[in-house]
Amino acid sequence: MRGSEQPRKANPLVDLILSGQAPLPLRQSAARGVLPLSRTDLVRMMIALSGDADEQVRKDAATRLASFPETEILPMLEDASASPELLDHFGRTAAGVPVLQAAVIANPATAPETLRRMAPLMTTAQIDQMLLNQTRLITAPDLLDLLDSNPALTPPQRSRVQEIRRHFLAAPPQQAEESAGASSAASAAAVEDEPRAEPETAAGISATPDPDVAVPSDSELASVIANAMQKIMRMNTADKMQLAMKGTREERAILIKDSSKVVQEAVLDSPKLTENEVEGFARMRSLSEDVIRVIAGNREWVKNYSVIQALASNPKTPTGLAMNMVTRLTNRDLKVLAGDKNVSEVIRRHARKISQSRTQRPGSQ
Repeated sequence: MRGSEQPRKANPLVDLILSGQAPLPLRQSAARGVLPLSRTDLVRMMIALSGDADEQVRKDAATRLASFPETEILPMLEDASASPELLDHFGRTAAGVPVLQAAVIANPATAPETLRRMAPLMTTAQIDQMLLNQTRLITAPDLLDLLDSNPALTPPQRSRVQEIRRHFLAAPPQQAEESAGASSAASAAAVEDEPRAEPETAAGISATPDPDVAVPSDSELASVIANAMQKIMRMNTADKMQLAMKGTREERAILIKDSSKVVQEAVLDSPKLTENEVEGFARMRSLSEDVIRVIAGNREWVKNYSVIQALASNPKTPTGLAMNMVTRLTNRDLKVLAGDKNVSEVIRRHARKISQSRTQRPGSQ
């Protein structure tokens, strides 16, 4: 999985250039991209050299940096060991590439200062993504103020900002940290970056009303989630696997984001798992590709149109799988997907092509 790779060894040549002590000929060669270095090291150097004292070095570095395709930059930004400088650069300059900015927002290595610069300019979908990581918001509460002043903030999102302040920031520090972790993980079942309105609790868990079940209030649900998280934090992997199979919806929402792959698989194998939960997982952009692949590979689950639509529109769905899902969408959803800048251009283009071909058919709707 991305983010779990072994740390890369430092390259002395790269360190010399990044330190600002490299002689001009070496900086010139680096700016032209002729040094035998990895893509990640090249990008890091271009970012540093784009502010070089030499004008030609700056121009060459900027040109070379702009030549890297989105598909090469994205894995760098999703890597949990990415340098803060790399994340900061694309957080500030990738405004026209939502998928890159989404990766910066989601990466735990992104510095709070980077997010402070991004917060006032975030789109509604990006604000949703920020609100999912409540632990980060509690450790840097001024981010809540910046989000609150963003004109793209929707009324439901403003309510979530207020809930975070009320439930966590007013609590003692230790309690706030524990509760924040619980709510952040439980929001895994939220409708992530989902434009369609659904009943939603304060913790972000999609709550489809059941006439035979009493719906808890936001405060009651927050308490349930906090208690579940505290219990899970004391468990070993074997205990988590048992809970994944037998636990509650809230507990599964926490465990699906566990760092252990076997725990995630146990959640997906749970006999108590509902299609509504699977749909929520399929929309999540914070889950690993492994989990997305399991969902996409389950024939029963992909009989559910909502799951298909969720997978097709999730940027974390591998391209090949996503393209298969796109072919099964309705004309209406194809048109929506074709204009969704949160997914790759490959998927948007595929959706447009299918939509146009259907429109040209005699008798098409």
